[in-house]
Amino acid sequence: MNIKNIEYYFQEDRLDELFIKYEECFIRIKYYEDSFKKGINTHETDRALKELGAIYSSLNVVADIALSWAKDIEAKEINTLKIQAENENKKVIASLLENQAFISSQKYRRIAVYFNAVRNSCYQLILICQSSLKSEEKERYNIKRG
Repeated sequence: MNIKNIEYYFQEDRLDELFIKYEECFIRIKYYEDSFKKGINTHETDRALKELGAIYSSLNVVADIALSWAKDIEAKEINTLKIQAENENKKVIASLLENQAFISSQKYRRIAVYFNAVRNSCYQLILICQSSLKSEEKERYNIKRG
């Protein structure tokens, strides 16, 4: 899914649908987690590395967009609250404004945290693939050497 497609879900506040779109990625990550526990061969490891790399990239985009939305909403909320307080001749307390702004962006922060967590799991699987392939390559080299 490209950035414009992902942005659409945020713009239209259709975030539940975004999770549905990424369900297959979540399933594939879980599949590889289970596969590595059981043990997989070199061909499967190579295929896993390629697939997990693509999934990682995609999850990274969603997490970054969600965080960007959270920060934008916080900034807008702070500005709105400042203007409102000034119009009402109230004292502006920065920490209260920041807290209210943070609360207003929670939905997007949760998405960012969730996608980051899944992305981190994916990254760990990528490291396992790389390590496994490197070990197998060393082993083949040592067998050839004799």
